[in-house]
Amino acid sequence: MSGFEVSPEDLRNSSKKVDESVSDLPRDILRGLDRGVDYGSDDVAKAVDDFNAGIEAAVKVLRGTAGQAVMALRGIADEYEGHDTNHSKDLATTSGMIGKGNLE
Repeated sequence: MSGFEVSPEDLRNSSKKVDESVSDLPRDILRGLDRGVDYGSDDVAKAVDDFNAGIEAAVKVLRGTAGQAVMALRGIADEYEGHDTNHSKDLATTSGMIGKGNLE
């Protein structure tokens, strides 16, 4: 298995791109959901409301996952530079694996 090198700056740039990619996503997606539309049937309206609730939940999960990725990338960059970090301590194992090119 071959290793690879990633600089702390590369990690921070990646974290910034992830953060920017999802910052407006929930607003854009949720804006497209129909609210208060008369579907002519309570069953259809309920199904649409349930679908919209599922989309909203998925967007929240996506934002949370992206937020964790951003923190992890920044924490790994800090570790590379030898800074003490307040990020999750379980990043140490992950960052060691990434730094050695072992994370697949």
